[in-house]
Amino acid sequence: MNHMAPDVFKVRHLHGTVLEVCFADGCRREIDVAELAEAHGVFADIRSADFVAAARVNPDTGTIEWPSGADFSPDVLYQAGKLVGRDGLAA
Repeated sequence: MNHMAPDVFKVRHLHGTVLEVCFADGCRREIDVAELAEAHGVFADIRSADFVAAARVNPDTGTIEWPSGADFSPDVLYQAGKLVGRDGLAA
């Protein structure tokens, strides 16, 4: 699967609707996911901290997803996120 942005390999809930997303190029970005989608359909609960905290990485798609089936492309996450650090490359 080809992306302009590198795949996501780690996600961590920081607070509220903010996640720290780590990309395969070593970039760590903070993203307020409530700003990325309207609160309806699979994103109906996007403004809920409990919903946001349930995000997990799907290694098959290289992005984060939620139990509702909601997900964002790595490109959207990479562009929306605020760079907060750069680590070593993913294994």
